[in-house]
Amino acid sequence: MRVLPLEDWQGNLVGAIEIFTDESNKTSGSDKLRELAKLAFVDEETGFSNQNYIKMKLNALHHEMQNTHIPYGVVLLKITNYKQIVTLYGQNAFIRAMKMAGKTIASLSKPDFLFGRWDELVFAVFIPNMRENLLNIHRGKFKNVIEKSAIIENGSTIEVNINAISFLPQPTDDLSTMLNRIKENIVRM
Repeated sequence: MRVLPLEDWQGNLVGAIEIFTDESNKTSGSDKLRELAKLAFVDEETGFSNQNYIKMKLNALHHEMQNTHIPYGVVLLKITNYKQIVTLYGQNAFIRAMKMAGKTIASLSKPDFLFGRWDELVFAVFIPNMRENLLNIHRGKFKNVIEKSAIIENGSTIEVNINAISFLPQPTDDLSTMLNRIKENIVRM
């Protein structure tokens, strides 16, 4: 609302004009920045972190590993029955399956785990301060719990099949090498 003085021809104040403006559809600059950041770092379909966000955080995790010489673990989880789910139940059912898988990963993750949707079919989990034997346990737990979960679509139970790979970065890996190793493992899945 704005108030403007109303003067006569001699400059004497004779009243005021109130102007009301609906600004409910305007957003502040910080709201716009927040929305842009969300679009840049959050997977639109699942609401989980996307590859951009993971890469940004992975840079810090990789730097920490190089300084402390304590590796982090990588778990890649790929839904292998994607075509079957989409063919039988549709794309929306697949999105629900991805959300279910993501929620399962979130519920099994500790606060310092970094995870999100890496690509259309793959979730990636990065676990700090990891040894290979513990990493294998985490990989098995993620895979087994996701596969034992299911969603219901039009009265049908949809189960998700998962292929899981885990590995530790090599001490000589730089971030680029690590990202290439992720790509190579996804192709092998």
